[in-house]
Amino acid sequence: MPSSERTVPPPTEVEPALIRRALESILQSAPFRTSRQCQDMLRYVVEHSLRDEQESLRERVIGIEVFGRSSDYDTSGDPVVRIRAADIRKRLAQYYQNPTSSDTPVHIEIPPGSYRAMFKAVLHSTPAPAVEPDSASRADAHAEAPFIVAPILPEEQTPPSRTVRKTVGIVSALALLLGVAGLGLWRSHELRSPGALQMFWAPVFASRKPVIIYAGANAVYRLSDQFLERYRKEHHLENNGPEIFVQLPPGQKIAAEDLIPVGDTTADGRACAQLVSLITRSQRSFELRYGSDISVGDLQDSPAILVGAFNNPWTLKMTNSLRFVFRDGNRIEDTWHKTPGWAETMLPNGQMRDDYALISRLFDPEDGHVLIVAAGIGSFGTEAAVEFLTNPAEMGEIARTAPPGWQKKNLQIVLHVSVQDLMLNNENIVAAQYW
Repeated sequence: MPSSERTVPPPTEVEPALIRRALESILQSAPFRTSRQCQDMLRYVVEHSLRDEQESLRERVIGIEVFGRSSDYDTSGDPVVRIRAADIRKRLAQYYQNPTSSDTPVHIEIPPGSYRAMFKAVLHSTPAPAVEPDSASRADAHAEAPFIVAPILPEEQTPPSRTVRKTVGIVSALALLLGVAGLGLWRSHELRSPGALQMFWAPVFASRKPVIIYAGANAVYRLSDQFLERYRKEHHLENNGPEIFVQLPPGQKIAAEDLIPVGDTTADGRACAQLVSLITRSQRSFELRYGSDISVGDLQDSPAILVGAFNNPWTLKMTNSLRFVFRDGNRIEDTWHKTPGWAETMLPNGQMRDDYALISRLFDPEDGHVLIVAAGIGSFGTEAAVEFLTNPAEMGEIARTAPPGWQKKNLQIVLHVSVQDLMLNNENIVAAQYW
């Protein structure tokens, strides 16, 4: 028996309950459960789109309500809403590519250039009637469901009494006011509260000098592990990761199998954007540097953050004498030999399965100088390290496990980063050193 899809119902028949159930499935999925900011923003956008509240879907309003920005913050200097919107679109695409999402009754999208959510009713095939439909009916039955913005519909068919509606309205209004007030207080005190995030970043925020954020430069192609191993032996090098540029003599030819395309060269950029967002929220100035636009004097004169490892020579130089160091292009070594160290692992299809990241903070309490390093063996590790450093909930793990007075000590933290379907899944601390 052939099958066909029902015709699309008019917008007024789309049930918000279905949209909300689809939203909860999305928020609990692998692409979204590792990013609280993406969860918060998607939930906010969906709810206000359902209510057709256009004013609440402006960039500045979202920055204030979701990310706790001040009412006069500069959206051009703090693009957190645009960054997170792009991230949400990417994660939604990942979610809908997964076969497990095929039964989702509603697809949610945020079109580029807008913060208004669009909803597409997904009508699964049902048995066709015994009577063969005419050609026009068949064309309508197979037409693609358009994206629609669903209005709020009553959950119950029987309207409640006037007294019940009045009571529910009063309770709902009070709950909404309390919720908004609580959210505002939590957001406004997030960075000022004496939590682990604030204590970690206190030396940076205490300086009046601009914070230097320095990231290395990624190559579009990386060299194969076999090529790098030969190069390392020929030139007697200890560190030579896949992202560093090697010196090749004129005329040398490289076999095609030794050139590995880099699928994502934006991880360091996304990491820097998160750091910029954190620093601007604290009303501190910053300077973005990359390539050769930095010197040792810059690192000694201002608070600095180094992003990336094997594509950032300053990370390798500044951490080379510490306990945990980057080695051989694909691992973190424990120079005290108390652990076997950590190396990235791959799936049989060549995709990353496990990455590792190293967070270092070198702090001199006498002159207030501070250097922070957030770097992974690969790009996933780098992005996860910065996500960890800018997330109050994840930073709370430091406060639970660190020794007393850790906020005034030097420290190194090694993170295990789990990767699933080319997305960050979770990260956890596997080793730490305080001194």
